[in-house]
Amino acid sequence: MDLLLLILGIVNGVLFAVLGVQSWRLGRRITSPRARAQADILALVCAAFVLASTLRIGLQLVEVGALRESIREVVVTWVQFITSAGALLVIIPALWMLRRLTAIFARTDQFVTVLTDKVTLDASVSEAGLTARELEVLQHLAEGTLSDAELAEALYISPATAATHVRNIMKKTGVNRRHELMLLAVDNPGAAGG
Repeated sequence: MDLLLLILGIVNGVLFAVLGVQSWRLGRRITSPRARAQADILALVCAAFVLASTLRIGLQLVEVGALRESIREVVVTWVQFITSAGALLVIIPALWMLRRLTAIFARTDQFVTVLTDKVTLDASVSEAGLTARELEVLQHLAEGTLSDAELAEALYISPATAATHVRNIMKKTGVNRRHELMLLAVDNPGAAGG
């Protein structure tokens, strides 16, 4: 049974290491700050699991007799030290990323609050004669996808094409800012595909 636990601990650690590395690599390719922060947090959580698996593996090695009982105290002490130091290396960046993510959400909330308090829209989506693709872009704007890069990623188009769609929607509706487009879509959910 001890050998089985050792093997499971090793497999567990390897799988979490692979998941953590893949999550971190994915985070480097994502353009959305929110999605990047989420991928980084997942990578850090996986790192914490790898450290916990390392502790269990060290203890299991002593149990199956791969390490002498006399060095058990040394192994336990060092593994606990490494795990504690590793936990600090995980928790500090996680807190930093969480703070960054909170700032992004707060900024978004602030935009919406300012816009809803100060912008009155006379435009109507149903009267603007938007194409199906423009309505799809408008729906993404209503969901908070405001940058050309985020729109391009969501719609599988280039950022330049996303910018063209936004520009055409602004022309047809008489709206001057992306945030106003977002409010227009929220105020006209049926016309924007929502």
